[in-house]
This record gives sequence, structure tokens and C-alpha cells, in this order.
Amino acid sequence: MRDLLTAILLLAYLAPSLAYAEYRVYLLAITDPALNQTRTVLSTLDDIQYPGYYHLKKSESIVIQDTWMCWGRQGDFKKLCPNPKDPPQ
Repeated sequence: MRDLLTAILLLAYLAPSLAYAEYRVYLLAITDPALNQTRTVLSTLDDIQYPGYYHLKKSESIVIQDTWMCWGRQGDFKKLCPNPKDPPQ
């Protein structure tokens, strides 16, 4: 019984280090037809979530141009991973 408890505790201790984080990056196009302007934004927020965090004018629309998966943690203000479809620089 003691060996089982030791194994469970060891697994619980090591499990977080075995976990892998991942996140998705979105290339969003924000268009304002009233001003005939388009801007692109890289974000971890999709086209539904983005307007909830960042103000958009009523005349602006937002669409996803591209998306890709990144592995690892994105916290601590790290840069978003580059698009793997782009040629290396």
C-alpha cells in the first residue's frame, strides 16, 4: 500500500513537467470601409474574442486571414511564434 501511495505522489509531482502547452495564433484583418483602410494584427484571440478585448469602430469588420498552432508557453510577454508557412528569414 505504501508503494502505491509513493507511486501516486511521484506521478502527481512529475505530471506537470510532462505536460505540454500549446496555443493558436491568428492573423486578423480589420477593415474599415468608411475610411478604405485595412490593418493586420497577430493575436492569440480569434475574430470573435478580439472585439471583446480591443475596441473596434462600428464600421470595422474583422476576419481571420491565417492561423497556426504554437507549442510551449506563451506567458510572460513572450513573442508569438512565427508562421511555419512563411519562408525562413
